[in-house]
Amino acid sequence: MKIITERIPLRTGRLSIPMPDPVKLLFCFALTGTVTGVLLCRTRPALSEICWLTQGLAVTEAERTLWDVCKTALLPLLGLYCGILLSGFSACGQPFSLMLLFSRGTAFGLAAGACFAAYPMRDALAVTGCLILPFALVSLLLLCYAARDALRLSRMLTGYLMHGTAEADVLEKQRKIITGMQVLLLLILLAAAMQTAVIRQLQDSLLFAR
Repeated sequence: MKIITERIPLRTGRLSIPMPDPVKLLFCFALTGTVTGVLLCRTRPALSEICWLTQGLAVTEAERTLWDVCKTALLPLLGLYCGILLSGFSACGQPFSLMLLFSRGTAFGLAAGACFAAYPMRDALAVTGCLILPFALVSLLLLCYAARDALRLSRMLTGYLMHGTAEADVLEKQRKIITGMQVLLLLILLAAAMQTAVIRQLQDSLLFAR
């Protein structure tokens, strides 16, 4: 039996599927950490008293100097930023950067949950809305941009090691990403300075005028 085969030309068109914004996806991922932090605060309230878990977002009625306020706002955020940045220079750094981003969301949830547990509803809304929420959301957004760039950088290094991507292309993209990370660093410093000013101006009136 003679089998006759016929070649049929296959025409393929380019199908454009809109991809979601990676920053939005990362922000939603970080907010899941916030929900986790709130649940942890309800089930294990003692966790909200651990400084390295709340990452400087928790409010306190203790007297603090200007440097103490600035240090509390800046150093945890700067540490997360540096960790995310360093993870971008590793071909296996993606899980580490996501873990750091998630921890910031968890810190937000713990700090907010502790505030609502310590104060009446009206006071807790005012304290959270002025002293916690703005800085927490801004820092989360900045870390989402940092995580996006770190993930891109890590993916490029993985492609270079596994598929032999042109070294010149990798270096050029690295320069652009590192430039963007430097801009993020300046924004982080500015955000910490603004948080310091807000706390110095509003903390006494919100916490001690009840």
